[in-house]
Amino acid sequence: MTQMDTAAPPNRGHSRGRLIGRLLVGVMAGLVLVGAFGAGALLAYDRQYADRVVPGVTVDGVDVAGLDREAATARLEERLAHYGDGQVIIRTSRGSATIPYSAFRRAADIDRMLDAAFTVGRVGDPVNRAVDGMRSLLDGTSVAPAVTLDPEAVATAVAAAADKLDRSPVDASAATGKDGFTVTPGTDGQGLVQGPIVDQVLASLIDPTAPDELVVDADFAPVEPNITTAETEAATARAELMARDLVVALGDSRWKIPAATVRSWIGFTPTIDGGYEPFVDPEAPTKAIVGLSKKIDKAPKEASFLLSSGGSRVGVVAGKNGRKLNVEATVALAVAAVTARGLPGAAEPPPPLEPAVAVVEPKLTTAEAKKAAPLMKRISTWTTYFYSGPSNGYSRNIFIPARKINGTVVNPGAVFEFWRVVGTPSYSQGYRDGGVIKNGRSLHTGALAGGICSTSTTVFNAAARAGLEILARDNHAYYIDRYPLGLDATVLLGSKTVKFRNDTKYPVLIRASMGRASAGRSFVRFDIWSVPTNRKVVFSRPVVKNIQRARDIPVYTSALRPGVRERLEFPVNGMDVWVTRVVTDRKTGKVIHKDTEAG
Repeated sequence: MTQMDTAAPPNRGHSRGRLIGRLLVGVMAGLVLVGAFGAGALLAYDRQYADRVVPGVTVDGVDVAGLDREAATARLEERLAHYGDGQVIIRTSRGSATIPYSAFRRAADIDRMLDAAFTVGRVGDPVNRAVDGMRSLLDGTSVAPAVTLDPEAVATAVAAAADKLDRSPVDASAATGKDGFTVTPGTDGQGLVQGPIVDQVLASLIDPTAPDELVVDADFAPVEPNITTAETEAATARAELMARDLVVALGDSRWKIPAATVRSWIGFTPTIDGGYEPFVDPEAPTKAIVGLSKKIDKAPKEASFLLSSGGSRVGVVAGKNGRKLNVEATVALAVAAVTARGLPGAAEPPPPLEPAVAVVEPKLTTAEAKKAAPLMKRISTWTTYFYSGPSNGYSRNIFIPARKINGTVVNPGAVFEFWRVVGTPSYSQGYRDGGVIKNGRSLHTGALAGGICSTSTTVFNAAARAGLEILARDNHAYYIDRYPLGLDATVLLGSKTVKFRNDTKYPVLIRASMGRASAGRSFVRFDIWSVPTNRKVVFSRPVVKNIQRARDIPVYTSALRPGVRERLEFPVNGMDVWVTRVVTDRKTGKVIHKDTEAG
């Protein structure tokens, strides 16, 4: 707290008071001479005012005589509260601000003044104290006013007023546009010069006689923005160096990400040390890098097997490693590469970016295929015979998918799924309309690729007889006698499929054969080759129940000549059929699979 140093000597009154004082001194001296009686009187007087202000004392014009400290404090707080009244007006070229004295914690310095009041009549021996007290009684003693201020409160109040009068600076900024970078200049602000105001308030208001209103003229000083126009222009110059074509190079291949795309990755930000700089959004390059992955990624070429012309020896077609772009790592590399272009000493021209690429090995490597090939044998086969005609696109709807399946290798643990291997049939691939069962009736040319079920049924039976794990198979709406009873497998794109897993530890090769057989018939056959697994497969005799006898139903039509008949379908009995397959290990007899196919 700031205090006014006021060591005020007591005010002793007029000459008459001095005369009376001399007489009293003489009387008191006489009393001292009389002995015990006089000494007792002085002692009594000293004790009477031991903890109270002696008579005749005033503090800043307030009578405190005879009061103890607590009572004197309360009276002075009430009578001298006016020192907190008043205001400071800060006057500037842009207006003014008013601060009440109370905000500075301005008040009478009561403790200081009472300390002075309580010294009256308490200096020296009892005689001198009594004489001093009597003089105060006769002449009066006035303690001068003292004021206290809180410098910290003054500074805080002035700062709060400055907040209302200041004009904040406007930071410069940069923005990324379609055609380049733009700069919005910054502007200086104005800040009240607070130091002289604080000094003047402290110097003026510490005086008890300060006016109720103190006017302080103040000036403003320019305030620079945190981000200046020059800093922003320097940042955009760096950004221009960053926003150039980014060439991605892998071996002899080159791909370019254009400058406009790179520019869109760049933004601007203040730095923790008060600077301003361009930066690359760490997620922004993702879209462009993902686009590159379609050009960079290459699927591995799986090793495969070939059968010799006689079908007695298995050869190997070498596989080839693929590659896959690590998008996340390459995005990070792109961010670092573009950022580095704007740094001092950056290489010119910017070097190409080498992406992060992982080698993808085939699931069946050449080495693994060579190891298995000499041991491979045909472990199962199945053939379906049929008559070529409009119901199967004159064999096309059976032979085309068989050729797609031919040579398929199903690695250990992998799953064969019919439609994933065959793909979606189309006329451009050579498929034709063929037979389909709708509402329990056969339509000979009712669906594209009709008749394809001969292929799916054949490959299903070959897989089942190889002892592999069957995952999906569906029966036809009614029994077709060229298929084994209860073991047909219809397919319908999007809903029905044939699916099995190679649950052995060796790769499986599926080979297809097709062509004409005897008696005008054609055939499709699937052979499954693998290292012998010692699996034994046994099918139960079909269990047939709920037989519904079929019969011909004549339908009369005017489309034929009178008396002419035409057979559209042959009657087929309805029935429920169950066939159970049990797959065991020939060496241990352990059951590997036991499943029942219902149809």
